[in-house]
Amino acid sequence: EMNDRLSQCYYGSIAQKPGEKDYYKLKAASEAICAMNDENMKRVVKDIDHDELIYALRGISGEARQRILSNMPILAAIKVIDNMEHSGPARMTDLVQCSMNIYALIVKLIDSGEISCEDDGRLCTFYRFFTDGGEQWLKD
Repeated sequence: EMNDRLSQCYYGSIAQKPGEKDYYKLKAASEAICAMNDENMKRVVKDIDHDELIYALRGISGEARQRILSNMPILAAIKVIDNMEHSGPARMTDLVQCSMNIYALIVKLIDSGEISCEDDGRLCTFYRFFTDGGEQWLKD
């Protein structure tokens, strides 16, 4: 039932389609989230701002949404879905910015040693991209 509700509030909730650069930013955030193991994901979820999460979930892939929601306490995940269902259309710039903030949070937690990308090969790849100049591309 939760997956059905999530699909219903996601589709039709975006004010416009992403441009090419926005598409790649959303894809980068989605891929980084999907590359994380559950332990790291639970740590990231603790620091995600609730309002920002509502926007970010609209912009990222279905797999990334599932990764985040499945690593949240069930009542918190239901609250997020409820809020998504009752919020209006979102601007693409807001979706992209919130997704990039989550991506930046992942990098910050790796830098501080609170999460590790040693066990997550794909996550290390995204981390290196971000720290080797990709950060500026994502901000443009």
